[in-house]
Amino acid sequence: LKLVDGLEVGYATRRDECCGFGGTYSIWDPSCSGQQGRDKVSDYARNGFKYVTSQDMSCMIHQQTIARKNGLDLKMFYITEILNGDAKP
Repeated sequence: LKLVDGLEVGYATRRDECCGFGGTYSIWDPSCSGQQGRDKVSDYARNGFKYVTSQDMSCMIHQQTIARKNGLDLKMFYITEILNGDAKP
């Protein structure tokens, strides 16, 4: 990503924490899953991020849904969208 012109790379404060999705985990423990997702997107917002990327599409979908529900102006892009030049802010 550092080789993409015009892209500034930043990191979440707690980038070691899960977004909370995890497939069946989110079904069996939705309150914990949701809180992990809220914590993650809140951290992005606190750090002033507008765009977030990952290599895991399910994480991106989970976080984008939480961001929308909480009125946060964050856009999630799958890493290949950026590398292919398909990510449109």
